[in-house]
Amino acid sequence: MNEWRWRIDRAHAGRRVDGVLRAARPDLPYAHAQRLFRKQRVRVNRRPVAPDHRVQAGDVLSILTGQAVHVVPPNPAVRFDVLHEDRHVIVVAKPADVAMHPGKKQRTRTLVSGLLARFDRELRALGEERGYGLTHRLDAGTSGVVVVARTAAAHANLLAQFRRRAVRKDYRALVAGEPARAQGTVHLPLERTERAGRTRIEVGRGGEGLTAVTEYRRLGRFGSASLLGVVPRTGRMHQIRVHLGAIGCPVLGDPLYGRAGTNEWARRRLGLERMFLHAAEITFLHPGTGRALTVTAPLPPELQAVLDRLASAGA
Repeated sequence: MNEWRWRIDRAHAGRRVDGVLRAARPDLPYAHAQRLFRKQRVRVNRRPVAPDHRVQAGDVLSILTGQAVHVVPPNPAVRFDVLHEDRHVIVVAKPADVAMHPGKKQRTRTLVSGLLARFDRELRALGEERGYGLTHRLDAGTSGVVVVARTAAAHANLLAQFRRRAVRKDYRALVAGEPARAQGTVHLPLERTERAGRTRIEVGRGGEGLTAVTEYRRLGRFGSASLLGVVPRTGRMHQIRVHLGAIGCPVLGDPLYGRAGTNEWARRRLGLERMFLHAAEITFLHPGTGRALTVTAPLPPELQAVLDRLASAGA
């Protein structure tokens, strides 16, 4: 049985170990992580811990890994565009409303299922413990670029780049209103909460929470809406959505952090039936060549149509 290890730094000290594990291993499916806790394979300083255990700086978080415990069925009905492909990595454009991994709400319409239908042998060899090659996540309602490793070495290389924040991700977001400044940086810590069985991310009170930094720039102004380019400098869950909402500019169509009234306006007036958040571009060091690689995903037709309606209406 193999052992994966990660030393806790000061930024994660005092946090729940399940949250720290998500930060350290964004590729690890949530359901699989919970099974690892139940099987006592998640350990701190070599002792099994529960998900709510609080870690301290200097602790060593480890996972004992063995055979994958869940088989994901391939699903050729999940469509996606391949933006870049070589023997080390695949970069794809994930559609909106497609989850990354199987979970309680969705078992078969996932990006992993679609990938396995097309690249079964090599991704199956990586197994669930390496997320079948996935190296980062997008929310189910977010479209755009996703980087998939084809080998264990490429997977380890890319995860290390994400951990040291060497990967640049550039998003497009249509938001309600406009920011006070044409460009800026949001520095607000984020913490996870559970309400009525639903997970929400909120700005930490009194400076509590994990460090989160988001840069934005205004790309277009349409009266009651603005198009922003957004670069998250940290990779917290729902970070862009919460940070933009915190500065008074929620993402249009966001069912969790948006405003019901503006979402309804966008649906009726603009035909926006989904959240307008798109991972437009990613830049990373290619694990085979070491050279910077930038891959771009064009706006999906349904989002481009919304911008066209705004432009033609002169809103």
